[in-house]
Amino acid sequence: MGNRLTATDQPLSSIIGKPDSLFLIPRYQRNYAWSLEQITDFWNDLTGGNETFFAGSIVVNTETKAATEGYVEVIDGQQRLTTSTILAAAIRDQFIPLDQETADDIQAEFIGKKDRKTKEYKYKLLTSQSLQAYFQRHIQRREREPFPENPKPGQETFVKQNYDFFMTEISRLLERETEKSEKNKILNQIYDSLLDMVVIYIEVN
Repeated sequence: MGNRLTATDQPLSSIIGKPDSLFLIPRYQRNYAWSLEQITDFWNDLTGGNETFFAGSIVVNTETKAATEGYVEVIDGQQRLTTSTILAAAIRDQFIPLDQETADDIQAEFIGKKDRKTKEYKYKLLTSQSLQAYFQRHIQRREREPFPENPKPGQETFVKQNYDFFMTEISRLLERETEKSEKNKILNQIYDSLLDMVVIYIEVN
């Protein structure tokens, strides 16, 4: 029997927001490498006021679920998924001094949480093995560790650079407001824009 393929336009919330949505970046994928130019375009498209931000495609291989504890392999779209996780972490961290409960909700919905049955903590996205420990330590952990001052050149530097970019851009928006409720409103708007981002989601089996 040949491969089966399904393709649908879906908001990111329908893809990563499901409790059983788990994604694995296989080792054959290229390293994370989004530059400031690409991150700036992503941010401007996301926050530019357009009703729908179309972010390209995410292609996954669902055959791997049985062998990878429920994770599907990402064939295409790992740069978008990794960047989206970095942004979700930045929004989470901006929420922490304002609304810890919402910060925890973002962590559970988008980044990772304890499995109800196994009690094992699972991250929604497992990056390539060469980045995984660094990404979990400095991005995905609920109480993440500060970045090292001089990360390794390449993907570790890109992760820090892009997290710092998102934190700076969000801070600029928050600084315009004095009321806590207005700051929360801005953060929720950014997070909603991320969840509403539309991708072509392609499953190959």
